Order: sequence, then C-alpha cells, then structure tokens
Amino acid sequence: MLVTIPHFFREGSNPLYGSGREKAASRIQALRRCLSALHQTLGSKHAVIQVGDKVGYPIEPVQRVALDIVICTVGEDHLLDQIQDLGSFFTQVAVDIEDPMMLGFECQRVIQERAGGYDWYAFMEDDLILTDPWFLSKLSWFQRHTTPMVLLQPNRFEVSGGPWHKVYIDGDLSESLVRQIMPKGQVKLKAQFLDQDMLFVQAKNPHSGTYFLSAEQLRHWMGRPSFLDYDTSLFGPLESAATYGVLRTFQIFKPHISNAAFLEIQHHGHAFIRTLNSKFPMQDEPLR
Repeated sequence: MLVTIPHFFREGSNPLYGSGREKAASRIQALRRCLSALHQTLGSKHAVIQVGDKVGYPIEPVQRVALDIVICTVGEDHLLDQIQDLGSFFTQVAVDIEDPMMLGFECQRVIQERAGGYDWYAFMEDDLILTDPWFLSKLSWFQRHTTPMVLLQPNRFEVSGGPWHKVYIDGDLSESLVRQIMPKGQVKLKAQFLDQDMLFVQAKNPHSGTYFLSAEQLRHWMGRPSFLDYDTSLFGPLESAATYGVLRTFQIFKPHISNAAFLEIQHHGHAFIRTLNSKFPMQDEPLR
C-alpha cells in the first residue's frame, strides 16, 4: 500500500489549521503517532513472546501490508528533522510550490507517478491515527457488497478524559449545503457483519481528511477530470485535496452514527472536543 501524507509546519501561520495554530511539540507528537500507528497496525514487524519457552518469535499477521509511506513537504517548513529516529518509516518528497496549503494535490501527483505498483493507495492528513488492523479488510468487504464506485470513508473522532470520552467530529452539514455539493444517489445500505446489522449512509459530511482507494478505484479516478485538477472550491485547499476530487468521482458513504466505529480514524488532539458546549451546545436527547 502507498500512503501519501502532506506535512507542513510554520508556527503562527494560520490559526484555522493545526499546522499553523499549534506548537511544534504537539505537531511532532501528532506526526509520530500517525506514522507509528500505520506501521504498528498494518505493518509486518510483529512478534510474540512465548513465556513458557522464554523466547520470542516473529509472527505474520494475516492483515499485514507492505507499506510505502511518502511525506510531501515544501521548503524548510516541516518537522521531519525532529523525528529522525523514525526515518525508516517514510520517504520524504520535497516539492516546489508557492502555497503549502496545496500540498494535498502534490500527494495526488505522487500517487499518479506510482500508480500500478500497489493494491491500495491512501492519502492521510498528518494528524490522523489509524489503529484498526481490519481497516483494509473492511473496505474490501464493503466493495464486494456494493461496487467500487461507492467509496466508504471513515468517521473521524477525538478522545479525551471527559466529560465526553469520544466525539465524532464530522457530523452532518446543513441540508442546503448537502444539496449543493452531494450528488444524488442511493442513500442507505444495509449488511450483516459478524452477525451484527450494519447501516451505511450517503455521507452528509463527506470530509474525513483521508481516502483509501483500491487499484481499481484509482484507475477510475485518474481517468476523470476531477483527478489532480487543483480545484479548491470545497471549503479550502486542504479540504478540497482530501475530499472534493473523490466526492465528484464516487458516491461517498460512511458508517451510520449508530455503528460509527465500524470504520473510524482518530484525529490527534482535542481541537473539536473543546468546541462542545461553547460553539456546539450539547443536547439532552441522543441522536438516532
């Protein structure tokens, strides 16, 4: 699998995004967790301690993936020199662009250049943490039950010590905006997984900060005008690079909030959780 990650840091450059709002230490921690989690969760360097025999053995998890991680940077505005101990985890690709907010599109260019060499192609923002070893298996399962033209996106969440321990951060957009940006299509899918009824819905907020595409899905996208078109009209360049191209190519689904954890990915920090009650007043009745 090829994973591409845009990475930029310049303290104080943009209060709307972590790359400019947060301190270097926080962004270093986010990047460390992003990279480490990918290798720990999907990689092949796993072992077991046999207590009785007092020895260790390498193991080969059935979900192991051969990972190539490419981090796209611009100029000296990055923190890779602060994670040199993780140097074997990734390859750096330095690009020459004026606006670092466009780095997500450079990740598409890397994917284009390396197309044909992998089973899976991914884009991830540098503060996302994947800890589900069945993540790709679930995507494969979903495609077998639907079609490659339906793209299942994960639900992003944040965690904290309380009062809310886990918060999904990409709830529905306004109905007027949904009608404006979302193509019409089937809105619900039902299936059984591990003897549990699962509901999947056309996402009313398509953004996840990431996408994972099979080789077939990538071939389809690369044949469409929406691939690498530098269109930034969905909220901004960061969101557009992550979401707008696939939104105009595939029907975007997510697990329903009742089974949101079926496919999820953690967002580092507490930026969204902090807005509960202040920006987003908490309601008494559960959402169904």
